[in-house]
Amino acid sequence: MTIEDAQAKRWTAPEARAKQAVKIQDWQPWAKSTGAITEQGKITSSLNACKGYKRAIYRNERRIMSHGLRAIRELSKYPEDQQPRHLVAAIFELVQYMDIQLG
Repeated sequence: MTIEDAQAKRWTAPEARAKQAVKIQDWQPWAKSTGAITEQGKITSSLNACKGYKRAIYRNERRIMSHGLRAIRELSKYPEDQQPRHLVAAIFELVQYMDIQLG
């Protein structure tokens, strides 16, 4: 096959788009789409739009929560007068984040 033959068989952009449009109209993928059915699936799909800065925010929230909860578990192992400062600081950060007022 020569280059000229290959070029003659190629679709131009408008022809290719028109052919694909006909295929999609016959196929109708939007008619077969059901979307999420379960509650977990709906929650998961609702987070699909969370991109960029929102991911960083969620990641930071998870970090604060997991760090604070881990600190609470560890802190409960110590008597009050021997509690490590880094655990107390982690819990304080968690409390500030969650807007919980102490005492």
